[in-house]
Amino acid sequence: MRYNPRVSAHTVNEVINMTNQNYANHCIICNVTSCRNHHRDKNYCSLESIRVGTHETDPSQKQCTDCQSFVPCTAQ
Repeated sequence: MRYNPRVSAHTVNEVINMTNQNYANHCIICNVTSCRNHHRDKNYCSLESIRVGTHETDPSQKQCTDCQSFVPCTAQ
């Protein structure tokens, strides 16, 4: 999945700057350790909220949904 700034109110750099990997949002469980927003030591997201979307026109399975707040750890 490629980050699309049109689907978010924030740019990639804004999301990176807002991320505090010491903060664990216990409402968003996440085990995607390759995401810049993943908590350093726990399986939680470090964002206050995320955007969930789809890459399908008519999603029918959970595999059809995407975390559109995902930012690769290597993003600058």
